[in-house]
Amino acid sequence: MSRFESGQLAKDRKTAETALSYRQEKAILALLQQPNMDAAAASAGVTPRTLRRWMRQKEFSYRYKHERSLQMEGVLEVLRSSAVDAVRVLISVSQSKTSTPASRVSAAAKLIEFNFKTTEIVALEKRICQLEEIARGKP
Repeated sequence: MSRFESGQLAKDRKTAETALSYRQEKAILALLQQPNMDAAAASAGVTPRTLRRWMRQKEFSYRYKHERSLQMEGVLEVLRSSAVDAVRVLISVSQSKTSTPASRVSAAAKLIEFNFKTTEIVALEKRICQLEEIARGKP
């Protein structure tokens, strides 16, 4: 259930500096669910021109970006939770004597690629944290 469907968005709106109208909230939901702005406008019952105008408004744009960010966090969490299983499958294929040689090589290559990328990301994250500490004056 999304924050829109649960009524959480309405609760959040009460704390916002400038409340959005029901139509604007409906448009944000449509933007998150539809493949493009024209489809979102049709789904929300507004014209594409109105939706583009709203997108230029600070509060509407902020709320849309915030909700999109929350949506992407949810997607990333699903991907993270399935990544362990995906790696297990790759390991299984790479080690299976019944897998074709091409499948074993492909799985092994992906495992090596993921290992390098993960190592690089962890190292970059550590460096960023160190730089942030230095910037805050805590070396």
